[in-house]
Amino acid sequence: MNPETDCPICFESYEVETEHAHCLAPCCGQPLCLQCKDCLQRCPFCREPWSDAGDGNTWLRAGYPNPISGVARFCLGNPLLTYTGAQLAWSTGSAAFTGVRSAAASATLLTAEASPIVIGGAAVTLAAMAGGAAFYAASRHQEAQSERLCEAIRNRGPRQLVVTRGTTYHSAAAQLFDTVQWYLSPQMKGMPHVYHGSVWRSAAREGQLAQIQQVCTEAPSSYLMCPSDNIWGDLTFCFALWLEYNPHSANWGTCVSYGSPPFGLCWHNRWREDLRHSISDLARRLRSEQVVQRVDATERACAFCLLVALDYILSWKVTSPGFGASDLLQASWYRYHDFCAQLLQQFALAWAVARAPPEQGGIDFSEYDVIMDVNSHIDIMAARCVPENFHNVWVTSRLLSWSQSEALSLESSRLENSYPLYVCSPNGDR
Repeated sequence: MNPETDCPICFESYEVETEHAHCLAPCCGQPLCLQCKDCLQRCPFCREPWSDAGDGNTWLRAGYPNPISGVARFCLGNPLLTYTGAQLAWSTGSAAFTGVRSAAASATLLTAEASPIVIGGAAVTLAAMAGGAAFYAASRHQEAQSERLCEAIRNRGPRQLVVTRGTTYHSAAAQLFDTVQWYLSPQMKGMPHVYHGSVWRSAAREGQLAQIQQVCTEAPSSYLMCPSDNIWGDLTFCFALWLEYNPHSANWGTCVSYGSPPFGLCWHNRWREDLRHSISDLARRLRSEQVVQRVDATERACAFCLLVALDYILSWKVTSPGFGASDLLQASWYRYHDFCAQLLQQFALAWAVARAPPEQGGIDFSEYDVIMDVNSHIDIMAARCVPENFHNVWVTSRLLSWSQSEALSLESSRLENSYPLYVCSPNGDR
């Protein structure tokens, strides 16, 4: 900067007949431009007030007061009104848990008696409390959503296997096996598991769901269903219900068969708990003597293995995108990646045992530390405590397998000699 040609305040060059024209301070005669002289109310050199200065802090430029200072000054000057506004804000936030009418009444009282600053603070508090109340309410179990899932299962209708290349259940078992393998594998090799927020993962989930839905089709009224149709029709429908859930965040997602309309929003941990109740009832049906006597041992072992694997998957309780806990499998550092890696290995070993020919006398797994005991776990699932509305939720499918009278007998007494059903009361007692 050249003090002969530039303003010492804004460093702009002097220009005649412009806002940066050269002029002198009226008090000390120091040079500065016309714009700086018009904007300032005190001399920047000797701090002398100029004759056209107004009242108040004349050394400051015109502006707005600090809002924080204004709020603090008001609160100190009006302690009673501040206390009243805070009490009203608290009561308004609490009213969000009990209903909109109470919140509206408190807001009306607040508007009538409080100042604009208190009203603004109360509005922010009300929004925060309402959001917290909605968050809390969504995380709680809702009977309407459980009933919606039960109705979807009861209204599923009879389904028959799509037989390809002369096989019966093998195509359905292979598809469900591939779906479990896909779910427990990372999206890309060597990368962490992606549970939500991935467009590619969601597209792959939709593809898996479409393939499972094509394994079984709706059976016509004249079709005589065999045991494989009943078992794999229900099992594929159960997997379809599982894949309908689309996770948008660690705890939030949408599911048409479970979530609240119109968007199907639901809480992840509540959804997985109710779906586990439904597959526990399905395990009781698959474990009944009528099914055991009429289904091949290898086919039954494959169905058990897939259902147990789904129960393990649904045991993961989400706390954050990469962390959580399971009541069936202990993950290192509560990591979702470690949970999937362990379960993938155990599922592969259990599947090998299920598919092994009986005449081979079993497979030696002594080199592995842990292996999934499918038969023991299916017994645990069959005897699990379930809410009353999930009792016999899978019984409604049409059973015309062997003869009409035999099917009706199976419908009425399918669980008489099987595992006892425990029904949970609201306080958790059996």
